[in-house]
Amino acid sequence: MSTRPAAGRSESVPEKEVEEQRLHGVSEAVTSKFWQFANLIVPIILTAGLGFWISQKQESLKQEIDSQSQLFSHQMQLSEELYKRRFDAYDKLYAQLVQLNGRLEKEAGAEQGGFDKVSAEQFAQFNELLSLSKLHMGPKVEPLMFPAWIAGARGDGPLLSQSIHDLEAAMKTELDEWMLAEKEAPAATSTSTKPKKSKLKARSSQ
Repeated sequence: MSTRPAAGRSESVPEKEVEEQRLHGVSEAVTSKFWQFANLIVPIILTAGLGFWISQKQESLKQEIDSQSQLFSHQMQLSEELYKRRFDAYDKLYAQLVQLNGRLEKEAGAEQGGFDKVSAEQFAQFNELLSLSKLHMGPKVEPLMFPAWIAGARGDGPLLSQSIHDLEAAMKTELDEWMLAEKEAPAATSTSTKPKKSKLKARSSQ
C-alpha cells in the first residue's frame, strides 16, 4: 500500500502556516508603519490647528481692542470739542458781563441814572450772546445766568457784581471738573490736547 499521497498532504500544512505567518508579518509591518506615520502627522495637524485657532482668537481680540480704542478716541475728541465750545461761551459771556458792569459803575459814579446808549448796546450784545450760548451751558452755570440778566436789564450794578462773582465760581468749577474727568481717562488711547487755561480770574481783576 503506497503512503506517498499522505506525505504530500502533510507537507502542504507547513507551507500554509508559513504563508499565514508571512501575511501576518506583512500586516504587522503595515500597521507599524501606519502608527509611525500617525504618530508623526497627528501632532503636526494638532499643532497647526491649535496655532490657527490661537491666531484667529488673537486677531478677533485685536479687532475688538482697535474698535474700542477708536470709539474711545472719537468720544474724547467730541468731549474736547464740547469743552472748547463751553469754554469759549463762558469766556465771551464773562467778558460781556465784566464790560457791562464796568459801564454801570461809571454811570453810577457820574450819577446819570439808567442806561446810556453804550450800556444799552452792551446789554443787547450780552442778551444775544446769552441766547446763542444756552446750548453749551452746564447745570451749575445756567441757573445763575438769569439773575445776571435781570441785573443787566435793570442796570443794577451791585446785583450784577454779585452775579458775576457767583458765575465766575460756577464756571471755574464746571471747567475744572471737566478737565479732571478728562485727565482720569486712559492716557494710552486719549488723543485730546490740554485745554486752554481759564482767563476768567484774570479778567475779573480788570
